[in-house]
Amino acid sequence: MDKNWLLTNLKLARSQLDNLIKEIESEQDSDLVDVVTFVLINSVYTHLNYAWNTRLIGADKIEGASYDEAIKFPKDFDL
Repeated sequence: MDKNWLLTNLKLARSQLDNLIKEIESEQDSDLVDVVTFVLINSVYTHLNYAWNTRLIGADKIEGASYDEAIKFPKDFDL
């Protein structure tokens, strides 16, 4: 596992989650909150999925990987 790669991507997810929380706390327009939540939740999940799905590849080999596959919900999670 590429620890630095994983941490970088998890920090990106956390940053997006922090942004989402700030937007929800500060926005008065519930329709806008709904739109912002949709966009930022999608970004949070994308970063989390990307972090997990590419943790074994790392930054050195990511160039050849499929981005669409990397952002999908992990296949090795049994929910």
